[in-house]
Amino acid sequence: MSKYLERVKKQISMRLSELIPGEIRDPRAHRADTVTVMAVRLTPDLRYARVLVSIKSDDETVQREAMEAIEHSASFLRKALGERVSLRRVPELSFLLDETSKSAEKIEEILRELAAERGPSGEED
Repeated sequence: MSKYLERVKKQISMRLSELIPGEIRDPRAHRADTVTVMAVRLTPDLRYARVLVSIKSDDETVQREAMEAIEHSASFLRKALGERVSLRRVPELSFLLDETSKSAEKIEEILRELAAERGPSGEED
């Protein structure tokens, strides 16, 4: 991947990280504990950007509603991004929920259970 494309991805990620919690007025986006831009995937022609977003909340309904609010705000976020990033064409934004942390938590829980079953010596009963 070109250095230019990497710079643009980083810039978009940084600006969206500022815009999502600060500029979205939809209250559903603010019920989650934290909303974090995890990654931005750009097409080589810079027309489309997929934004992976992590939404931290114990309530899955809150996560879903926050994601809906972010998706609903995509055109607003694109316009605001265009005002903050110097690009000839601002990419179309699509948002995806990043469930990596949820998967990692499940794996850690399984490993803890296995360790508890094996006991302190590490051997199975």
